[in-house]
Amino acid sequence: GTVAVALLLPQTGQLRGLASKVLAGANAAKTVLAAQGVQVDIRVINTDDPNFVDQLTALPHEVTLVGGPMHASYFKNLPASGELSRRVFLTFMPELAEAEEGKQAWRFFWSPEDEVNSVLAIPLQAGVKRFAVLAPEDRMGKRLSDAFASAVTARGGEIAQIVSYPPQDVPRWGDIVKNMVRAVPSGTDGKSWTSRPDFEAVFIPDEFQRADHMIGQLHFYQADSLVILGPQLWSASLNAAGGKPNLSPVNYRYAFCPGSWWSQSPAKSVTELKARMAKDQQGDPDFWNALGFDFVRLAAGAGAIPIDAPASEITQRLNEASKKMEWALAPITWDATGHASMNMFFFRPSVDGVAPVDQAGFTERLEALRARQQQPRQ
Repeated sequence: GTVAVALLLPQTGQLRGLASKVLAGANAAKTVLAAQGVQVDIRVINTDDPNFVDQLTALPHEVTLVGGPMHASYFKNLPASGELSRRVFLTFMPELAEAEEGKQAWRFFWSPEDEVNSVLAIPLQAGVKRFAVLAPEDRMGKRLSDAFASAVTARGGEIAQIVSYPPQDVPRWGDIVKNMVRAVPSGTDGKSWTSRPDFEAVFIPDEFQRADHMIGQLHFYQADSLVILGPQLWSASLNAAGGKPNLSPVNYRYAFCPGSWWSQSPAKSVTELKARMAKDQQGDPDFWNALGFDFVRLAAGAGAIPIDAPASEITQRLNEASKKMEWALAPITWDATGHASMNMFFFRPSVDGVAPVDQAGFTERLEALRARQQQPRQ
């Protein structure tokens, strides 16, 4: 049989480039599945067309699974159309504000909660207890620092401080870091400092380049025995740097971040995606290609979902398909209420991009860090 799916993708504006990657990944999956005897019919609707909702409504009823849209500005047109009760929507968005997640629509994406839970799981298990947050004064910084503080508290850790900095006012950053780690001069040259931070780990939810500057400040004030945690943005830019990011390895010995995609993964699904995209002369795959690739494969695994299926049954079908599939992305599952979570990779930034770290690897680094803290400073 044929599995019919629709993709709601913008074809103009700033998301156009990402949308074309999602489509390239979806087409790669279609080819891979065809070789296994599974036919997939992909209908693409341009969400920048003013009539896109009418085109969606006009699709045949056998198109039960819809991937997208990619942004809330497109999704807001859907509830009034009645389409949310006629088809299953797997949205490519970190949050669903305009609909009830797991009842009217499902997410096929990571959320800020996934980022913080994925970056905290291993450190908490290894016994790191006291955390601080150093966040930019912007929407993303606030959203991630709130999510991080909630997750730490919910899981029995403590938040020692939440400090924010103006992202554009670079001259002020040094003093902010100095006060945060309680640094005092230990000589007269202005270059020797003693720091006494009241926390073991600091979360810096900012883009990699600004965070790198902050990490440099921590080292300048000799607060260099901290576990440093970052957001998924770090792994995205390190993956994208073609594996040759510009970073000082000594500053990142104890730094970690979550990721939704690992370009060097040995998984067969990633190998297949790479081979297919190379054949189609599409270059090296990234997160967005893998998103389209996994969406189509999951849709094929879930099969045609009956139009009148209760939400709990839809969630169950998605989960069964998820568990049977080898994901190219970090895997997504749905809880009993239909809320998605992505079990993200746990990475260490390195000069080669990112390197995955397991519990044992983290514990080993933490022990080295704690041994270092015991040594008297010269």
